[in-house]
Amino acid sequence: MDLLVVATELYPFVVRSPLAARVSALAKSLRLLGHSVTLVLPRSPEFEENGILAARRLTPLSLAEGRQALLFQAELPSGARLALVDVPGRTVEGLDGAFAEAVTALALERAEHERPFDVIHGFGNDGEILHRRIREELGRDQISVHTPLDVGTVAASATATIYLSPAQASQAEGVDGFDPVRALLGGLDASFENPSTDSSLVARYDAEQPANKGRSKTAFSKELGLEIEPRKPLFVIDAGTSAAGLEVALEALVELTRQDAHVVVSTHRPLTPVEEAPLAVLSTMAAVVTLADDPSRRRAMAAADFFVSLDDTAIDAVPVLRAARYGAVPVVRNRGIARDLVVDVDAELATGSGLVFDVLSARGLVTAVGRAVAAYRSPEFPRLVRRIMRQDFGWERATRRHLHVYRTLADASLVK
Repeated sequence: MDLLVVATELYPFVVRSPLAARVSALAKSLRLLGHSVTLVLPRSPEFEENGILAARRLTPLSLAEGRQALLFQAELPSGARLALVDVPGRTVEGLDGAFAEAVTALALERAEHERPFDVIHGFGNDGEILHRRIREELGRDQISVHTPLDVGTVAASATATIYLSPAQASQAEGVDGFDPVRALLGGLDASFENPSTDSSLVARYDAEQPANKGRSKTAFSKELGLEIEPRKPLFVIDAGTSAAGLEVALEALVELTRQDAHVVVSTHRPLTPVEEAPLAVLSTMAAVVTLADDPSRRRAMAAADFFVSLDDTAIDAVPVLRAARYGAVPVVRNRGIARDLVVDVDAELATGSGLVFDVLSARGLVTAVGRAVAAYRSPEFPRLVRRIMRQDFGWERATRRHLHVYRTLADASLVK
């Protein structure tokens, strides 16, 4: 198939949300399966700063009222073609406005040369103007698909919506065009998310030879001033973006350290003086940090024995999948995207892919961590970690599901 992927961010060049990694991984996986992919994004300095040397196309795109859009082209290492749009005198932001007009002009140009794109897939919020333009200028036979970051920004003019996960789709029930079959979980890009090749780690390891994970734990603990004690499990708790998650984590902190564990709480904002006060007496047993970028998050997962997610609103699978890939056993609530990703382990640790708890409260968190500490002390724990790390985290399965949706829509269009 010949696909046009429309986005405003692309990992690792422009990253503002989980969509950046998804767009990059999907495009790369589509290419590996033999499909043609053109990525079109607004031109921004981050591309050149990260080594992308895009050549300006001699022929600009013609827009309304005699305006023009400049097109800068390059080829990514995956083989996907990259087209960067620049509209002189206009700030190109989001999927609407001048950018949507330029994307439609590019697709129309291809159609006029009898090489139309089979599918146009937009990623991001505010895609309605883009898909309305596609429908009006290329006709209803042109398949256009949209993946929003927020459910409230579903593009009604798109042929179909592909949700980031069943958890996100469940929030969209009742929205026109809702179809739970089109809720597709992604995976991990192995070129970045792989402990056996990750250059950001102090030592590399994998499921078959996991010993160097202990070196990552020691280095991370030293960096945060924590006690170096291998027999104690290290928990990294993602408090999420809501106030409730951080409140629960801080309320439970003292009790968590009494369970013979070290605890690192990851938060998205600085603590207030009142919130920081209890940390003074826990300085070698607990820390609160901000993991600001993907390398720091990967180093944390390489160090952690357990990853605890308190983010009930998460729609991105990557944090939980990354934890498992790096050997940090997920501890999650039985709701949201975690319900789609983690199966609760049994008492013998013979089955399951993590630990699941129900109540978001200090007591619920303490109970879940207590259960995890007991699992850590079990002789079966290393086998559990290896089983979790061996899961299929790749994008091929997710990409084939995307292709199934594309082809189903194309076949339905031909029937009409």
